[in-house]
Amino acid sequence: IFFGDNQGFLHAINGRSGTSSTYGQGEGEEYFAFMPDELLSNQAELMENSQSVSHIYGLDGSVSVWSHDSNNDLDLYDADDFVYVYTGMRRGGSNYYALDASDRNSPQFLWEIKGGPGGTNGYEELGQTWSKPVKTKIKMGNNIREVLIFGGGYDTNQDTNTTRSTDSIGRAVYIVDAETGDKIWSATGSNFSDMQYSIPSNVKAIDVNGDKIADQIYVGDMGGQLWRFDIDNENSSTNSLTVNGGVIARLSGTDTANNRRFYHTPDVSILRNDGQVNLAIVIGSGWQAHPLDTNVVDRLYLIK
Repeated sequence: IFFGDNQGFLHAINGRSGTSSTYGQGEGEEYFAFMPDELLSNQAELMENSQSVSHIYGLDGSVSVWSHDSNNDLDLYDADDFVYVYTGMRRGGSNYYALDASDRNSPQFLWEIKGGPGGTNGYEELGQTWSKPVKTKIKMGNNIREVLIFGGGYDTNQDTNTTRSTDSIGRAVYIVDAETGDKIWSATGSNFSDMQYSIPSNVKAIDVNGDKIADQIYVGDMGGQLWRFDIDNENSSTNSLTVNGGVIARLSGTDTANNRRFYHTPDVSILRNDGQVNLAIVIGSGWQAHPLDTNVVDRLYLIK
């Protein structure tokens, strides 16, 4: 079991019922804990535990795992098997981290992405890393690429904005190589003019034709917009991914009552009616920074 905490550790514990004979730890015992160096400076304040200090966030994001069983023997102990673990920081910062946890007694640092100006090249738009990376596949030329897809993150000005306002960071969607963290493609204001609001949500990546390769991406933003992106796997080259898309619904307004935001993943399903087949996208709005707020008229939408 992998989970982060606000001290700043990513923990790995034995979640089995009974003792693991391969690695020795009993049930509930820890294999390892990892803390990125960016969070070391928080430790003094955490130890002092002063009431005058605002809440400190560490590895506040959700964890994604890519486990590869090379020969499908239902274990992960063979030479070509591996387990990669990914986590963002959510309120703790603007970075993503990847670990190779294949050997639970000797984990390895795989890569990191540092968001914002002065961070990793190509990720200047990355805000607080709320979006849980979605592991999937794409096709570039004749190559199947293992990728992660995530939103551009959260802009903290959304904590206090009572009316719809454009953001200064987090206005993006990224597709990155799952093994290296290298950016393959991104949607930003430079290639999509409507990309003006931060995207803390997880994305919904779907395989329309059943070939186990992602074809479409759906996600909402802090401006009440619902986006759709179509990945053109067949016409992408080895070095360039072709993605088309745009806003398919604008569901917010300029006043406080209609200032709807989308923090969470849209749900996509098949809708069959009178011989027609449509995709049904369901998404709900809310103001997660103020869950008791009653000024915004939030809604649940279904878009065909």
